Amino acid sequence: MKPQRWPNILRMRLRSLMRRGRVEQELDKELRFHLERQIQENRARGTPPSEAHYAALRRLGNLTQIQEECRDMRRTNYIDNLLQDLRYACRTLVNNPAFTAVMVLTLALSIGANSAIFSVIDGVLLKPLPYRQPDRLFRMYVSNTNFPKFRINPFDFVDYRARSQSFETLAGFTRSDVQLSGIDQSERLAALRITAGFFNLLGLKPALGREFEIKDELPGNERQVILSNRLWQRRFHSDSNILGQKITLEAQPFTIVGVMPPGVEHVGNDHQVLAQGETVDAWRPFTFAGNPSNRGAHYVDTIGRLKGGVTPGQATAELNGLAAQLSREHPDTSDWRVRLIPLFQEVIGKSQRLLLVLMGAVGFVLLIACANAANLLLARATARTREIAVRAALGAGRLRLIRQMLTESILLSLAGAAFGALIAIAGVRVLVSLLPPDFPRAHTIHVDLTVFAFTLAIALATGILFGLAPALQTSRADLTQTLRESGRSATGSGRQLHLRSVLVVAEVSLAFVLLIGAGLMLQLHESSA
Repeated sequence: MKPQRWPNILRMRLRSLMRRGRVEQELDKELRFHLERQIQENRARGTPPSEAHYAALRRLGNLTQIQEECRDMRRTNYIDNLLQDLRYACRTLVNNPAFTAVMVLTLALSIGANSAIFSVIDGVLLKPLPYRQPDRLFRMYVSNTNFPKFRINPFDFVDYRARSQSFETLAGFTRSDVQLSGIDQSERLAALRITAGFFNLLGLKPALGREFEIKDELPGNERQVILSNRLWQRRFHSDSNILGQKITLEAQPFTIVGVMPPGVEHVGNDHQVLAQGETVDAWRPFTFAGNPSNRGAHYVDTIGRLKGGVTPGQATAELNGLAAQLSREHPDTSDWRVRLIPLFQEVIGKSQRLLLVLMGAVGFVLLIACANAANLLLARATARTREIAVRAALGAGRLRLIRQMLTESILLSLAGAAFGALIAIAGVRVLVSLLPPDFPRAHTIHVDLTVFAFTLAIALATGILFGLAPALQTSRADLTQTLRESGRSATGSGRQLHLRSVLVVAEVSLAFVLLIGAGLMLQLHESSA
């Protein structure tokens, strides 16, 4: 079917649903017309009036079945059935408020816990870094037998930047806070010293002015500053003529050459450079002063953007060749090997393993809740055996019974998800407040449309998961035996009791696995502390 035909088909279906009453009247009128015509033909053949009506019904067939076939030809019957199932499920759940409340509360707690943890995983692990092509950004370190992960010497950085062919560019930074004075009251600013092209490497541009150039790295040209948007608004009242003005930092005049746009995040491993929630207020040029032969100090954090088509292995091999070349040129330095770590991996650190373990833990909690909910549905189905048997005796097929019971379970899970979303919103705030100060990307954690979509998906999956087993078990029961057992006992059939026992065993087993995992996590945390 061609894609452009779908809108027309949908419009036809909607028009048919909106005209349902009139269509049903027309269908009844047409069937009555054919029935009356057949009666008249029978009378014309000499059939007595009392028998002409029954003869016409026998000739035409079951009128109700004909109506159903006509509805199926319009392809709206399944929508009518769905609406009917929803109405029946709502009435059933409203008439059993205690059962409904227990089920919704159980599901809300488990779904809310999963949504809260997923919101943390989404903010920390799933969302890409807010830079251009972040998968090509790498942190650069050197290592030897004594230092497995060490920063770069500033003059080694200059040589790597000039000689490397694998990177579009390399940039360095180091923290160097400054005291702002002369404007209102003095203030300590979180500041970085950065090399030329730092923001360009990340794909960022100042909202006003320019970033630093190579000439700004020369000694004597360092008294320039780029302000964060937050500082520009807070201390300088968003002055659009701020460029070229001078401010006093560390009792020295600095010229403002740029203002960054809002939302600029610091690049690097946050818990090594900035504390949780702390933002950079200002950037100054990194100057390369001193003796270039002195290669002992290592304090420059280095990032690089790989060229297109260059693999991390190729870049590492090239940099190690350059490191060996620098060791020959400066024999008094150590023999270094270069390490490249993806920037994303460097930012999230060890939090990935912790978050995945937590997601697995709340997943077990959800499975326990599903087993508990399935057990409750089976217990409730025992009390509904006569109702289900009567519906089957009246012609309801097994598929229709399964669909009706799944509709009830999915409706329960959606109600639980609605309350679970509220629990997730409150839970995320609590989780963020309890995170350690060095937890990465904590400012990106919040409940958004992605989390709500996850909550909806997990609600649908949960409703099917805990509703399918009771629906299959109840719908396949023998009709005669069910009516006989329901008349003398309400304890449930042997199959139902067996399935309920299996679910109880599954709940206990999952709880044991969860407790063992929690104990191992505590032991691991104590050993690493």
